[in-house]
Amino acid sequence: MKERGLIRAGKHHNYFRIVIETSESNTQKASVVFGKNNTINIDFRSAIRISTSKGDEVKQEKAIDLLKGVRISGSGAKYVITVDGLDDISVSKLSLPSRIVIDAYYLKNSQQAQKDNQPSAADVSVLFNSIVIDPGHGGADIGITGATFKEKEFALAFSRDFGAIISKKGKTAVLTRKSDQSLSLADRIKTANKRNPDIVISFHLSSKPELAVYSYSKALKKLGESSGADADKESGSADHSAALNIAATVKKELSINTRHEKLPLPIIKYTAMPAFVIELPSPDHYKYDKKTREAMMNAIIRGLKTNE
Repeated sequence: MKERGLIRAGKHHNYFRIVIETSESNTQKASVVFGKNNTINIDFRSAIRISTSKGDEVKQEKAIDLLKGVRISGSGAKYVITVDGLDDISVSKLSLPSRIVIDAYYLKNSQQAQKDNQPSAADVSVLFNSIVIDPGHGGADIGITGATFKEKEFALAFSRDFGAIISKKGKTAVLTRKSDQSLSLADRIKTANKRNPDIVISFHLSSKPELAVYSYSKALKKLGESSGADADKESGSADHSAALNIAATVKKELSINTRHEKLPLPIIKYTAMPAFVIELPSPDHYKYDKKTREAMMNAIIRGLKTNE
């Protein structure tokens, strides 16, 4: 008698989540591969009968629609899932219950055109000379976790890449932590004040598919192209203007929800220079590949100005 499996699917912001519940043995043995022509090829190594949540058994002869734009066909050990506009996949094998989770990322024509029209990294001007980048959490402090990430690890990797972009443009970028280490808020603030950069950014993750920027009332005396008189005039609000610019630029270029809040968080309240905390969209809800990570970083850099 063939073993059985149950498949279901749901649509999210820019991906479909496809879940196949089956035995632990089937889950662990299964091979899931990004194929040609918008397909995901699954080989369970041994015969299995898969049914949908509506009770329809998947067969080779005719594909079954799981959702609009998502279809499955196959029999025995091998099945094929077709996703319209498939761009990339991520795969997790989980227990309790035993299941395979496939996040199938897709591109719409308008989204692809928008990506193609985005300015390249070479077109991005950095309007400050030095920055301290603070990767949130670290060590025993994991931060939030999701199906595919730990906040402390993501924040560090993103901060390293962000710093690399700044350095390639001839500017100075210093990280408060360079590895998975525990670091107190006092240590982070001390590092920033000792380095005395033009700006400080602390990167964190949101649990939502949105980007949030937090700022506190300090004048941006070194940031942007405003004169000294203008900077003094804008004291207490220029940093909020920059935070709003970051949120607006990311929203415009990446078509994701953004928000800005004035919040006296320690890392931005007790540093001597302008500082921001940026919560990036959750990797469970937003696709991060090489292109989208770079686009996010460049949008943040472009938003760091007060003269528009």
